[in-house]
Amino acid sequence: MEKYCVPYFVQHSSPNSLLILDNYGSHTCNEVTSAFEAQKRDYLHLAPSITPICQPIDIGVGSVIKGKIKKYHDEWVLNSWECDENL
Repeated sequence: MEKYCVPYFVQHSSPNSLLILDNYGSHTCNEVTSAFEAQKRDYLHLAPSITPICQPIDIGVGSVIKGKIKKYHDEWVLNSWECDENL
């Protein structure tokens, strides 16, 4: 986050931009917040456990779709690995 996202945001935003972040660990670590502050960029962390309000699709239909995609991906990886004689 500190190495790629902060520089990208700084390069592609104006000084009065605001970046809104969730509370994922890499978004809240001291190195990231310090990097934003050093670049004089504003950021805001959403309140914890606010996903059902801000992103209701992620806990409803979206979670079912993501689960199916993960299942198919895992099966594909396993089948590819089992069929690869070079491993």
